[in-house]
Amino acid sequence: MEISVGTRVAARIEDMSLLGAGVARIGSLAVFCPGTVTGDTAELEITALRRRYAEARLVRLVTLSPDRCETGCACADRCGGCVFRALRYEREAEIKRAAVAAALSHAGLDAEPDRIVTGEPDGYRNKAVFHLDAAGRAGIYAAATHRLVQPEGGVCRLCPPQFAGITAATRAHLAAGNPHFAALSLRCAQDGRFTAVLHARADGRAARTAAAHWAQALSARFPTLAGAFYASGSPEDPAARYTRLCGEDALTDVFCGLTLRVSPAAFYQVNHAIAEALCRTVCEFAALAPGERAADLYCGTGTIGMTLAAAAPEAEVVGIEINESAVRDAEANRARNHLRNIRFRCADSAAVTAEGGHFDCIVIDPPRRGCSEEMRRALTDLSPARIVYVSCNPATLARDAAALAASGYRIAAVRALDMFPRTGHVETVCCLYHQKNDFISVPYEPKDV
Repeated sequence: MEISVGTRVAARIEDMSLLGAGVARIGSLAVFCPGTVTGDTAELEITALRRRYAEARLVRLVTLSPDRCETGCACADRCGGCVFRALRYEREAEIKRAAVAAALSHAGLDAEPDRIVTGEPDGYRNKAVFHLDAAGRAGIYAAATHRLVQPEGGVCRLCPPQFAGITAATRAHLAAGNPHFAALSLRCAQDGRFTAVLHARADGRAARTAAAHWAQALSARFPTLAGAFYASGSPEDPAARYTRLCGEDALTDVFCGLTLRVSPAAFYQVNHAIAEALCRTVCEFAALAPGERAADLYCGTGTIGMTLAAAAPEAEVVGIEINESAVRDAEANRARNHLRNIRFRCADSAAVTAEGGHFDCIVIDPPRRGCSEEMRRALTDLSPARIVYVSCNPATLARDAAALAASGYRIAAVRALDMFPRTGHVETVCCLYHQKNDFISVPYEPKDV
């Protein structure tokens, strides 16, 4: 069949991409169509022809897949965040596990996840950013736009229900107009206590005064408010300055038995349950023995490194992170938890070779783009017995694992974790061991700290 732009075809959807588009096959051509799910049959219209695939729009559904479900969200089609909202969660998890396996296979690696760790598909986010318009209305930006979408009930289904009341109270307080503020950031701990931040469009006395009045109103209404803050800068701005308006200067949370201080600007995984599962997996794969030495690179506020140190109190752990504020939080949390076998250093993680000495295990959790060539060289120069790679991007994980395989490493274990259900993201933990060594994993056993 000859295919061109505008061609309409009937097709069965055989698979889904991580972007949430259904995948049909027309001859040898893969056709990607948003709005369809595995098992649908549909009429499609070709909208673009690429060298290796085509794109299409959904004209109509002919028969519905048994894996389809109600979205339960009135703005699912307008938001674009929950790309798997119309698919049974069990099927979504299978697709994500298969995507990790396919990325590794495509890179020529004989490995696949032993399983995918899943959790609650709704209400899992402990942090959210709600953008504010000039009328004080709060919402989220539709994918790849600055178009405000207001979820039904005032809060996204991925967030805890308590966020709806807080955003409603903020909207009510700003109802007369909102010339000052661009966003509201909320973060909650496992015990329900939360912090709230108003982000100003531009710093000034009027904005600070308005924020102080908001903090007073919020404190009077919500006894679980741990602290309210004013920020002169957007939530994405690393240079934004935070001023405490009331309450404590940070949120306190319990993570894998550790008591953590989480400041408003600090990175902290948004899915508490799966983040704990990820750290337990790292400890299992790292299998630190007494007297061994490990490095935690791109360590952020030190969550993974401190979990390792607590699980293996007779091993030594070094955390390296380039962000100064994150290192300050890590040091404060190390002291709070009386961990004497871990220390932190503010430096580029690729400079780990400057630490000197031998590492038995190196844990890396790089950004989405993966490891730089400098980092890969550092890993092969240090030649640790084990490398535990934490990844949010299967493609760059596979690329880096293949490069390490060329330097004598083999994949011992892979596990996928669904840190962001309903979205097109999947986390992976991969353990590589040098072929001159044996690989032995150990069950994670939390220690009292």
